[in-house]
Amino acid sequence: MDIDADGKKEILVAGLNDEYRTGFLAVFDASDIRGSSPQTESTACKNCGAGSEKYYLIFPRTDVDKILAPHKEGMECINILPNGRIQLRTGVSNIFYILDSQLRLLDVQGSDFFWLRHRELRAAGKISSELNDAYYENLKKGILYWDGTQWTSTPTMNLKAKSPR
Repeated sequence: MDIDADGKKEILVAGLNDEYRTGFLAVFDASDIRGSSPQTESTACKNCGAGSEKYYLIFPRTDVDKILAPHKEGMECINILPNGRIQLRTGVSNIFYILDSQLRLLDVQGSDFFWLRHRELRAAGKISSELNDAYYENLKKGILYWDGTQWTSTPTMNLKAKSPR
């Protein structure tokens, strides 16, 4: 997808960040894919160097997926929608994140699967949260962007990403 409207398509990759145990979205210049994802010093690949990703986002976990898959929750699917939006779906809880072409969050939506699991886990006394606007607002606030130095909740690109030569 051409994220920055420069006539060249970027490569979007979604999956699981093992250190943070959560889903990620990375965006690369198609001619410059290298390095390690943003990690703390203790888990970074020291021989790989910093990643060349233009954008790197991580997504929050839900109380549902923390019970269904206590160790990890990754992104399972990424779709570019006809209207230019990006739809990501988590693998365990089946939460949908909708982003615009500048990677700004537009919406978070629960699937039928998520609603049913949440209702079952709440009825069993395993979680106490309520599925309401505040629940989804907290998920929205949990999305973090790597700015090249630190995580921020402000949609931003990796300021240390270098343009290919």
